[in-house]
Amino acid sequence: YGGGWQAYLTDRATAHRHAVEDYETYQTQRGELAGRAQAQREWSSKGVAKAKRSGEADKFIRHRAKATSEKLASKAKATERAAERLEKVDKPWEGWELRFEIGTAARSGDVVADLHGAVVERGDFRLGPVDLQIGWAERVAIVGPNGAGKSTLLDTILGRTTLAAGTSRLGPGVVVGELTQGRERFSGDRTVAEVVQEATGQPVNEVRSLLAKFGLGGDHVVRPSWLLSPGERTRANLALFMAEGVNLLVLDEPTSALDPEMIKEVLDVMLALAQEGMTMVVVSHEMGFARNAANRAILMDAGQIVEEATPDILFTAPTHPRTKEFLSKVLH
Repeated sequence: YGGGWQAYLTDRATAHRHAVEDYETYQTQRGELAGRAQAQREWSSKGVAKAKRSGEADKFIRHRAKATSEKLASKAKATERAAERLEKVDKPWEGWELRFEIGTAARSGDVVADLHGAVVERGDFRLGPVDLQIGWAERVAIVGPNGAGKSTLLDTILGRTTLAAGTSRLGPGVVVGELTQGRERFSGDRTVAEVVQEATGQPVNEVRSLLAKFGLGGDHVVRPSWLLSPGERTRANLALFMAEGVNLLVLDEPTSALDPEMIKEVLDVMLALAQEGMTMVVVSHEMGFARNAANRAILMDAGQIVEEATPDILFTAPTHPRTKEFLSKVLH
């Protein structure tokens, strides 16, 4: 799609509305013609039956009754042909929807992650010092140019880096589920069902039920994982996270290699998870996605948190010159 995310969503909604209107018009016309043809055939049949029962001796009256019935039958055929000549309009694609309440993960503490004066040094690159606290049920988007330190900040939040200074900790009861760009858990020869069953120990019927709730039906769960599309692989990972009781979802470029329809699917899943109190940290280059997915946005540049605010404010009314410069490059 040539435009931005918001323009895509607007055009998509308009096109879908028109498609629904066209389909409803087609269905109405088809139904009216079918009903008319049925009524004409019934009138024709009743006319023939009445003529036979009447015992009318006058052959001219009998002939007129027969001719009237045949004319009605002819009209019924003409009506059916008119219905066949209608240009067929297919039912608009409704897409996939998350069809259940999750509610399987235990709630973490109020403080999910906390950085205080955290400094990381990797060669010539230095992150920090960073002070950052992420609370329960927050959806944090980390954005910024390449090399800004987004992935290093993510590693620091998860405790995977050695700090040169400061502290980093995850809160009590936090269970991390990380969706990497490669979606490696579903990239091998084992079937989707086998991967989930091995990871969770659930019986196969429960595994199938879980995957079905994420739009992965019988034909998906028995195929090798590597045959899944990027969007299907993303949904399979999210289903597995739910089975594992994840309550902190970390997504590193979740829209990578996805087309707009798949991006919309991932966003729908994330918003459904958010309603269940899932805490999320998202690294994304897609500003429109980040704006819709998060309720808090952080801009990184040169190893520093330059600015943080709600996505609407950060992406439309930034105050820092470096934020304005970055957004002018990615949004225009």
